[in-house]
Amino acid sequence: MQKNFIGSEKWMEFLPQMQIVFDQLNDAVFIYDQAGKILMANKSASRLTGFETNEIIGKSIEAFVLLQPHLSEEKNRFLEYDQSFSYEYPNFQTEILTNNGQKIKAEITYLPLSNFSKPVTCLIAKNISEQLISTTLRETNSTLSSSLSLVEVFDLLLVELRKLIRYDGGNIMKIGDNTATITRTLGYETFDEKLPNFLRTLHFDIETTQNLKTITNQKKPLIIHNTQQTPYWNHNEVSELFRSWIGVPIIIDNKVNAIISLDKVEPNYFTEEHVIILTNFANQAASAIRNAQFFKEATRAANRFMTLYQLSQIISTNIRTADIYPSIHQAVSELMETEFFSISLYNNSAQTITDVYMIDNGQPQKLYSRPLEKGLFATALKSGNSLLFNTFDSAKAEELEAVIMGDDADPEISQSILVVPLKIGAKCIGVISAQSYKPNMYTNSDRETLELLAANVAIAIENARLFDEVQKLAITDPLTNLNNRRKFDELASNEFERSLRYKRPLCAIMIDLDKFKLVNDKYGHLIGDQVLASLADLCKKSLRNIDILARYGGEEFIIILPETTAKEALISAERLRQDCEENTIETVHGPITITISLGLADLTKTCQSLEELINRADQAMYESKRTGRNKTTIWTNQHKNRIHNH
Repeated sequence: MQKNFIGSEKWMEFLPQMQIVFDQLNDAVFIYDQAGKILMANKSASRLTGFETNEIIGKSIEAFVLLQPHLSEEKNRFLEYDQSFSYEYPNFQTEILTNNGQKIKAEITYLPLSNFSKPVTCLIAKNISEQLISTTLRETNSTLSSSLSLVEVFDLLLVELRKLIRYDGGNIMKIGDNTATITRTLGYETFDEKLPNFLRTLHFDIETTQNLKTITNQKKPLIIHNTQQTPYWNHNEVSELFRSWIGVPIIIDNKVNAIISLDKVEPNYFTEEHVIILTNFANQAASAIRNAQFFKEATRAANRFMTLYQLSQIISTNIRTADIYPSIHQAVSELMETEFFSISLYNNSAQTITDVYMIDNGQPQKLYSRPLEKGLFATALKSGNSLLFNTFDSAKAEELEAVIMGDDADPEISQSILVVPLKIGAKCIGVISAQSYKPNMYTNSDRETLELLAANVAIAIENARLFDEVQKLAITDPLTNLNNRRKFDELASNEFERSLRYKRPLCAIMIDLDKFKLVNDKYGHLIGDQVLASLADLCKKSLRNIDILARYGGEEFIIILPETTAKEALISAERLRQDCEENTIETVHGPITITISLGLADLTKTCQSLEELINRADQAMYESKRTGRNKTTIWTNQHKNRIHNH
């Protein structure tokens, strides 16, 4: 077989067999010729880029993969593949260009082959975007926490940031009373070796430099998508090199201490995802700066603070909220008595306190959410100060309007209570409380220690929240807040395999808004977006928790219904269709009534893949539209070869 394949003039005939093999791989595979034209791409390549396979084949590899310069320039030079020689193929990290304009970090393995009659290259791409964010944040946090030099902190920030954001020039600006000065730089030397030193000589007047003034006053990040279209941008020989700019403040004690500033040659480069990543780094920098400032004070109680430092490391290595709360509990328990321990977070917009973790004598307790009105936690949050009690009884609880948690039948209440606010700058995000049923268990030294630990805890909790937000952005459609295509493929594939394995019923429903183009043409895209969001809400209200709902593209939505027969799915589809027809959507242009066309397909013995199930539902949906709209059609064989006008 090998003799017929390797070196064969008809090796292209083997592409279908290769396609079947490569479609089983989790990593994306592209095979392209000397000109860079893609000859084959597997299903994982389609999922990674967001393009259909037939949209990829025939295009240039550089339309999807940012090749390293030496690979791009020398793509016509191929290495001789010798089976008797062990060759280590090139491996590097780059970015994959997706259908929605995003860039996904990927690890590339590059396999040039020339024993074929026409040399080809096999390029394997592994998505490492989320893994890289998590790993970089964890490693950076760990290293920053151990650094007591601000120069090392800032240099490390700029180096590690480049792993996640491909900026062209980056700098750290130190903010004074009225001026900003650049203290550290990275990347500008590629434009001119003298440029970094020149930048460090500059002094910016904050009052007259609008972008710096906005950040220092509002204490929020700022993106300038195109500097040439920004009237207040200071145009000079250096700034003309770049078109995109982003700045994120490093806040300490509610004051902007420094600004992380990044430049990019191309316009419209920086996104909200970059803001989230930079905010993580700014929070870590603030924590590292505090560590440096606390160092002198720490020498007075080196052993105790060393324990505190080590425990902070344990906390900061956890990036997920599910893992971080028990780690915080363990850290505090090693420092002081914690018969009762709790963490509660503050919601500023709702003015509520929500318990997220509570343990009493080793047993998890019921978690509550309550208004920010009274109680010790509310007092600590409102004042921003810690509370310490070494004796406590029901009379004092009544006097202080303390909220008593736990079993009402149990008369025992905490005697020693320590409540410390969790703060990022001057902003309180919650409270941490250690309590004991014995009196006189805590000292002022315990309070100070818990306050120091709380500074790290607040950063760790905020980083975990931001990491969760990054993950959610990656799998959520921003307009409807539904699963996006990527997340749907993952959930639906798992459910399809389960139903196939255990021979359980499964249905797919494809939904399309009738005459949606007329809505956009008549009312505008903002109203169109409102209609899409309203339909998404109607769908969510009509479905079960186990059903998988996603925005499939444009005005199309898709539902996977596990453990559901076609007859049962038809009832659900018709209920949803009638809800859409009967409910009006209130807009600034008045009420709008919409209808939907639905196609339904169930898993039968002739359906061998999820793609086929979805395709059948799609065919049935277009049959509904062809035969009058505002109806549900169940797929049958007669729809199989019908051609639809999309």
